[in-house]
Amino acid sequence: MTPNTELNNFLIAALGRRSYADASLRRYAAILLTLTVMWTGVALAEPARFAFGVNGLDFSLSRYMVREDGRLRHLGHIPLVKSVPFVLLDPSGRFVLVPSKTVSHISVFKLNMENGALTEVPGSPFKAEAVSPFTLAFHPSGRYLYAAARFSGVGAYSFDPESGALAPLKGSPYKAGERTRGVTVHPSGKFLYATNGYSNNVSAYGIDSATGQLKPLNDSPFAVGDVGNIDYVAYGMQDVPESAGGIPYDITIGPQGKYAFVANWATASVTVFRINTKNGHLNAVKGSPFFTGFNPYRLKVHPKGGYLYVTQFSAGEIAVHTIDIDTGELNVVKGSPFSTGGVGPVAVNFSADGKELYVPNYESNDISLFTVDALTGGLALQEVLKTRSGPWYLALTAGLSDSVVGTVEEQNKPLDVFLAQGDKGLSRLEIPHAQASGGQMSAVSGAAQPVDQLQVASLPGGEFIYTLDRASARINSYRIDAKTKQLLPIEGESVSTGPKPGQMVLDVNSWYLYVTNTGDNTMSTFYLNPQTGALKQAQKGPPIPAGKNPVSVALDASARYAYVVNSDANNVSVYSYMNSVTPLIFESRGAGSPFAVGEQPTSVTVEPAGHYAYVTNAASNTVSAFQIHFQTGALSALPGSPFKAGNRPVSSVAHPNGKWLFVVNEVSKNIITYGIEVELGALNRKLKDVKLPVKASSIRLNVSGDKMLVLSSDGLRLLSYSVDEKTGSLEFIAEKIFVEPVLDILIRD
Repeated sequence: MTPNTELNNFLIAALGRRSYADASLRRYAAILLTLTVMWTGVALAEPARFAFGVNGLDFSLSRYMVREDGRLRHLGHIPLVKSVPFVLLDPSGRFVLVPSKTVSHISVFKLNMENGALTEVPGSPFKAEAVSPFTLAFHPSGRYLYAAARFSGVGAYSFDPESGALAPLKGSPYKAGERTRGVTVHPSGKFLYATNGYSNNVSAYGIDSATGQLKPLNDSPFAVGDVGNIDYVAYGMQDVPESAGGIPYDITIGPQGKYAFVANWATASVTVFRINTKNGHLNAVKGSPFFTGFNPYRLKVHPKGGYLYVTQFSAGEIAVHTIDIDTGELNVVKGSPFSTGGVGPVAVNFSADGKELYVPNYESNDISLFTVDALTGGLALQEVLKTRSGPWYLALTAGLSDSVVGTVEEQNKPLDVFLAQGDKGLSRLEIPHAQASGGQMSAVSGAAQPVDQLQVASLPGGEFIYTLDRASARINSYRIDAKTKQLLPIEGESVSTGPKPGQMVLDVNSWYLYVTNTGDNTMSTFYLNPQTGALKQAQKGPPIPAGKNPVSVALDASARYAYVVNSDANNVSVYSYMNSVTPLIFESRGAGSPFAVGEQPTSVTVEPAGHYAYVTNAASNTVSAFQIHFQTGALSALPGSPFKAGNRPVSSVAHPNGKWLFVVNEVSKNIITYGIEVELGALNRKLKDVKLPVKASSIRLNVSGDKMLVLSSDGLRLLSYSVDEKTGSLEFIAEKIFVEPVLDILIRD
């Protein structure tokens, strides 16, 4: 399915249906008032950033943290109404805006500049008063917003930079051509341009700087090129008139404001206009339009100018052109086009410094990350991150300047760890950044019931902790007092699980809590009230059936699939979510679930990009490796799987950069560091194994991935290591010895 059903048949007829079965083998929004600096006390090379992406097939807005290396990592998603094709940050970087082309409104969210959380502003969503807003653009002043509305022309709005409120301007919407899709504002703020997909032209307007209102320019609209009449009916596109010509989709202007570039979907070309900066008129440059490759959907000029990047929807590639500063002529750079590693690229989004390029791939449900060669404009693919369904566009914050650093106190901030100690309740351990001791430990008051396992959720109503008491098969819920850090029991909040509960996990949104029940081979699901933290059974009827002895469960980072390890059945069950807001409710039997693994599987880890899953097999001393299908979550064994492990591998964790898998082997008392081959998912052992002084049962990493904690099998010793994310090597830091055994550990980042 393409993001534009009106062109789907044309694409099929003109280019033929292509098989993509092997496609997967192919960082100012967030001004942090304080920088989170981890254990080492060394300031981060660059500050944290956030990104926001709309997903057209499950109608949601995803939130991402942007790592220092540019990689995106899921922070959760927000359900929206139907068909959200675009997302935009206001010039201040404090608000996120999303149009819905189906219900014709614009949602506005205020950005929490410390953690990337979004809160819808009062009055949102705002009526667009224009039919089917598709693309948005801000005036440089940040006081006016414009929308390309497919059936109304150009919507124009005042924007309150304090509240985020929108209000239509007098005269809005402004008449344009047919099927208006793209809109951009000249860097000077004097002119606006909009592409008309079915009129084969660009409408141009002058902008009143005092009111934001638009006035059509003389000689507007401007044709994108004479391609003659095309019989679109013959291609099954009955609603497309012959006047559509090349179907101009998107328009962008370089940072110098000298040229405008238009992507022509049907003619595989880019029209280049020279902009008269005095009157705003457009004049096609010599040689325009220029061939770029089939089905160009969106395009953008590098933030520093000099290069134009164009998505080639049907080929899954990005075309890169040099821009002649004197003539506007386009020429293909060496190595172009560059494969995205995905299917159906629909946007090009740069980091503020232009060092990274992000490309959402609509049909393969992923986002490609490239690094950009500053000298040649060429691209190098770094990662393809699996997302929610139908990623359509991305907006990235610009971050802080490198000169901003945290206070000494912040740089020395200890690692905060919760410890589950059974009948002894809950304890808290602060591990200092210095390589000196094992840290200071204190009891957490308020947890009256036994604690065998725990999860912490940050919700709109506060921070909550959930503790599992296996003996009574119950989950107890507490609110964490923001000032005293004591636990305040939620009145009446103790819910039953199934018999002999195994493991519980939270999804990335902290919407649902999942618990495996080894006593009756099921899984229970609970909904978290976002204000009170109270738990409520989410699944109607009985718990979800699982396999024999379901000992653990893992969720993929985009919250699309769940994987349950059935230890006595030697397999893994895969479950799918029905949509963006409900819990998982059915097993993917039609996709082949359950999937066979080695003997006595104990844990499953999904690497952060969401392509591969790894299962530790305790009895067969191996790690089974699988590729995850992007549409069903089904598992396919990777070449070379299973991979040899140590004696009794029981726990594993993937590094946030996706390059390393760490496996704890209980009997052989060691940690194996596997390199993850990005393109194939295979595991390789290039580092020397790390010997442990004790048998170990579990392993944890903090969010940044620079610290590791290893818990001994008897629960009496906790080992800490620093992690080199470039090499995967581990360095011992300290050891903490407990009087009472610890059953579970949770790092609070």
